[in-house]
Parts: sequence; C-alpha cells; structure tokens
Amino acid sequence: MRKDFAQKDKVKLAQRCGYICSYPSCEAVTIAPSEEGDNKTSSIGMACHIYSASDGTNAKRINTEMTDEQLSDISNGIWMCYTHGKLIDTDEVRFTADLLKEWKRINESIASFRQETGLGYQAAFKNISLNKLVENEVNLPKEFAINRLVGEALHDSCLSVSWGSEITETIRDFLVEHIRNAYSHGDSDGCTLKINACEIIVIDNGTEFDVRSLYNAETGQGGTLSIRRLLDHYGEKIFLSSYRLEEENILKISLPKTSKSITSSTPCVVNFDMNSLHQGNYSYHLNEFCNEVFIILPEYFGLSDIAFISTKHPALLSEKRHLIFVLQHVSEHVKELLLEQFKDCQFMVLNDYA
Repeated sequence: MRKDFAQKDKVKLAQRCGYICSYPSCEAVTIAPSEEGDNKTSSIGMACHIYSASDGTNAKRINTEMTDEQLSDISNGIWMCYTHGKLIDTDEVRFTADLLKEWKRINESIASFRQETGLGYQAAFKNISLNKLVENEVNLPKEFAINRLVGEALHDSCLSVSWGSEITETIRDFLVEHIRNAYSHGDSDGCTLKINACEIIVIDNGTEFDVRSLYNAETGQGGTLSIRRLLDHYGEKIFLSSYRLEEENILKISLPKTSKSITSSTPCVVNFDMNSLHQGNYSYHLNEFCNEVFIILPEYFGLSDIAFISTKHPALLSEKRHLIFVLQHVSEHVKELLLEQFKDCQFMVLNDYA
C-alpha cells in the first residue's frame, strides 16, 4: 500500500520552497492563477517521495528500515515540477536519496534567503551555497555515454549555478576529452568522477600522463583544444592539478580563494612567505610524479623579489616541471617579468588569502 503524504503536508512542502521546483536550474514556479475563476489556481507541482512510498516493482530508493509513518512524513518529501518529479523516479542510481535531500535543503534555504533579501534565484543560490557543490560520484564506463554521464554529474552537483554556466561548459568539454584519453591512450580500465563541496576529482588507473603537456602539443586534437580553452579563458582563477599517486592518475579542478585550499589539494606545492623566499631556508620535498609545481608567492610580491626565486631556490627550477605561480595583490608588471624569466610559466590569482 502506498504511503502518501497528508494534504496539509503537501501544501507545507510547496510553501517551504516558495512553490519553486527543487531540480537545480529549473526555477519553475509551480503555481499560478487559473482562468477558470478568481478563486482557482493552476498547479504544475508535486510532492515527491525521497524514499519510495511503496515497494512495487518499479519503486525507486526503497528503504525497508523506515516505518509507514516515516515514509509519509514531510521530512521524506521534496517539491518538484511534474516534469522533474517524474524524472527522479526513473533512475535511482543517478537520483540518490542523499542527492535529493541536498537539493531540498538548498531550495528551502534559497526560499528563506529570497524572502529576507528580495534577491533572485541565482543570486540567492550563490549566497546560500557559498559556492559549495552537491557531492556526487559516478563511475564512468568506456563507452559513448561518457558525455552524458559527465554532463549529468556536473548538473546534479549544481556546478553551473554555483560556478557559472560558461566555465561549467568548458570544464565539461575538458573532462570528456580527459576521460576519453585515459581509456584510449592510457589503457585505463576504470575511471571515477568525484565531486565534493569544493572540487572536482577524476581518478583513473591508466599509464602516467602529464595533462598540461597537451597545452603546447603541436597537433590540436580534442584534449589539446579543451585544455587550451580552459587555461586561456579561466587559467588565472581555476586550480587544475594532476599527479600520480599509488598507480593512479589524480586530476583535480577547483576555484580556490585561499592558499590553504591549494596546499590541501595537491602534494605538488611550495608555499613561500617573504622570509623563506629571501633566506632560502624553505624545506620542501615534491612527489617524484609531480609534473607541475604550484609556487605560492607572498602577498604583495614585488619586482625585486623575483630574483630570489632562482638565486635562493635553484633546485626548484632544475626539474622539468610546469611552474604555476599563485599570486595575490601582484601588479601586471611583476607578471610580465615572471613570464620573461620563467618561460611558459602560468599564473593563478587568488581573491582572498589565508
């Protein structure tokens, strides 16, 4: 027997999110006036169960440990438009209970924030989420479905709303090419896409591969074109790191605002303060599989500080690694001189510092 919600709880579920569909980026207003009469409304919304209301053959997200009262409680509901309400009951692998709970939490938080501030949906989302993504994990098979699976994973994690649609499309193109290369050129037999609150991670067990080497490749195939687009348009704000760890290739993408975010994301990093830069007393050990090194320079790094990189830290430059200088409050003149001295280096510019 189906454990449906009480009518009053259906209404409360809709009211708690302002009658807005909880599917990311949908923003559909699910109630409006009806022309049938002054006291009539037209509704395209529905109260959906997070855990299935029945245990039938086609039921999704069955939880046998929940009681009938728990299954019909408002806490087990999420408000959706008809289109997306039907969609979430077609695939329990993609639309997990944890994913739906997070969508519900975000949508209700957005409604509260909009009520308090009068902001629109997009602005409210960015304030509520603080650019945090909805956690997700997808195993990517070696087949043509990679494009769809990557696209759906990024959408379901609210990436386009949180980071912006244009950068999301560029990241999606790059990830598709990267994963295809892992299978076709790296002989990987497995690839996993993980998305947590702050970063995107791709793990494969193929042969070691230097992702940034594609940037200067002479032949412009999909991988080269996608990484050039990503770094040329977003290189100063995006964190792109790849390294080898325990027979696996690790790729990470994020939009860090602090140096701490970078040091916690990769072993391929050197973090200077002004004293260690000038005195040469910084002790570091880079992973032998690091094809790149993120060099975090002190805040307000100046023109005369550049010489200390090569004179006090020559070992850092002796290896054939890609150099990515992480900067904050640095002039264009300093960046020009860094490029002159360290050919093909790249920059990341932080918006904050910690």
